[in-house]
Amino acid sequence: DRVLDTRLPVGAPKAPIAAGGTLAFTVTGHAPSSIPADATSVMLNITSTGVVSGGYLTVWPCGQPRPDSSSLNLIPGRNIPNAVLAKVGTGGQVCIFSSAQTELIADVVGYQPA
Repeated sequence: DRVLDTRLPVGAPKAPIAAGGTLAFTVTGHAPSSIPADATSVMLNITSTGVVSGGYLTVWPCGQPRPDSSSLNLIPGRNIPNAVLAKVGTGGQVCIFSSAQTELIADVVGYQPA
């Protein structure tokens, strides 16, 4: 299921995430996702495209403190995908922090039921 595409209005407004910005998006319970509302974690394929400068993304469950680790390293001029296992947070959402401006795409490729 494609649950986020900032190049289109899928899961978030049509706009890149700003450098130093955080984006929350819903992965369970309603469209565009078909993942059940009681899923506890999701396997995501996260892709960064249109990167302005080098940096990193951090993915974590919304409602929890942001960890000090990177989930994806950003390289200007390259489309960079990575598989990320994320717990589902508050409101069925996952959060992404980006240290650099980029467009984001996220597809759920699997989930852990409750």
